[in-house]
Amino acid sequence: MALPGRPFKRLGNLLGDAGPLLGKVAPTIATALGGPLAGAGVAALGKTLVGDDFDAEDGGMMERLRKTLAAPSADQLAAMQATDQAFKLEMADKGIEVDRLIAGDRADARGMAREMVKAGKHLWPQVAISGIVLLAFNATLWWLLGNSIPEGNENMINYMVGQLSGFATSAVAFWLASSFGSRTKDDHPGFDPG
Repeated sequence: MALPGRPFKRLGNLLGDAGPLLGKVAPTIATALGGPLAGAGVAALGKTLVGDDFDAEDGGMMERLRKTLAAPSADQLAAMQATDQAFKLEMADKGIEVDRLIAGDRADARGMAREMVKAGKHLWPQVAISGIVLLAFNATLWWLLGNSIPEGNENMINYMVGQLSGFATSAVAFWLASSFGSRTKDDHPGFDPG
């Protein structure tokens, strides 16, 4: 399987819909879907579950993949596990450590902040954006508690609150989330995150 040069346009919320299942059955691919290897992860799953002619640019094939992931058979679950192992080996053969790649992406943001502080620069843009997002999320929740959603706008409000929730989670995670290394050292004594 070749590593695609750009993310697939129709990845949609594949990880959101199938995240818990993928995390258990195909953890390496689930990790890849959350970062720069998303295209390779989707391609691996698609070829296993939809067929060798799988093309993530084809909306029909992506829909078939979503439906299969929603209710996989026992044989499909076994095939997903085998694909995950093959994906992990292929990435390792190419010198790509999926967990470290994803952790490195998070570390770069914190590293940037650390370097800015060392250089005497202020982090006010990051603080301001985090504050605005958290205020907007909390104000929206407060408003929703005291008001009814106009009929016909339920889906739009749900979508917007979901987006704000994701933004708020990202803002908090930037400042407070545990790093991959500290989390992994507790799960796997003796592991050196690098």
